[in-house]
Amino acid sequence: MTQRRQLLRPAVLVLALALCGASAAAQGGTRVIKGQVLDENGKPVAGAVVRLKDKTTKKEVSMTTNQNGRYQFNNVKLRSDYRIQAEKAGRRSRSRGISQMDTRTEIFMHLRLQPPKEPAEKKPSKEEKDN
Repeated sequence: MTQRRQLLRPAVLVLALALCGASAAAQGGTRVIKGQVLDENGKPVAGAVVRLKDKTTKKEVSMTTNQNGRYQFNNVKLRSDYRIQAEKAGRRSRSRGISQMDTRTEIFMHLRLQPPKEPAEKKPSKEEKDN
């Protein structure tokens, strides 16, 4: 029985170290963030600029979508919070957050460009009202 325990201990130790290593890799590892930029009608937008900003370091990386409106950021740190937004021709998507609490190593995020905002109507001045 003692001989069996002596053989089992190294196996348990190796298994425990492997599990700790996998956990550490997940905590300090990287992820992929990818998706598609769409217009207000749900059609892909080629040539849109997608910006990914690290909220802690304020470092920003950007890329341009392909002909199918797709983008992909590789090697994004798991242990940081990010904001992502797309833009083309003055139209922007809403800014969306990606939390370090989200432990997925692959995130799909579609960004929808909003139609351009109508300029606010200028209120007439008191003089214009009197005329």
